[in-house]
Amino acid sequence: MTPKLYPRGPAPAPWPGARGFTLVEIMIAFAIFGVLVMAVYSTWTVILRSKQVANESAARIQRQRIAIRTLEDSLTCIQSYQASPAYYSFVVQNGDQPMLSFVARVPAFFPRNGRFGDFKLRRLTYTLEPGPGAEKDLVLRQNPILTDMDSDENAFPLVLNAGTPTRWTGSINGRIPIPFHRCCGSASSPVRTRGC
Repeated sequence: MTPKLYPRGPAPAPWPGARGFTLVEIMIAFAIFGVLVMAVYSTWTVILRSKQVANESAARIQRQRIAIRTLEDSLTCIQSYQASPAYYSFVVQNGDQPMLSFVARVPAFFPRNGRFGDFKLRRLTYTLEPGPGAEKDLVLRQNPILTDMDSDENAFPLVLNAGTPTRWTGSINGRIPIPFHRCCGSASSPVRTRGC
């Protein structure tokens, strides 16, 4: 038996009217695919960039929230003892180097409580100090009432909020609207009521 030989020429089509893709059609398909890939890539980069901006914004708001909470806790727990103004003075300084300094019985959850042990009655000093760039940092230094500030606290204060506006808003016009009484927070009861 001898094999059948076909004449040289194009292979027969598997079905009638079928033919392959031309080079132009393949190039158009690749161009459409490239446009789709570029659209997906640009959308992905926009999503990543917006996520980064949102995370930075949320972190900044959280830092501001902590700074406000620390100020609120310390101001509501101010202590005043008229017989000893040298230790219990309330100092406000405006100008180029604003400062706010007072004595407070801080609650159990106040920042850096572990560093001072059972000394809850402390002098708190808030200052606006130059930070990196043109903005200023809100800085807290604290020390127990009968001791001087140690060198570590002076050299490495707690930066509550980096990039605070350069001026404090509001002023104290001879009267302090914060009641002078002891704070209700304690180590056994960290929950305290407002206006205690």
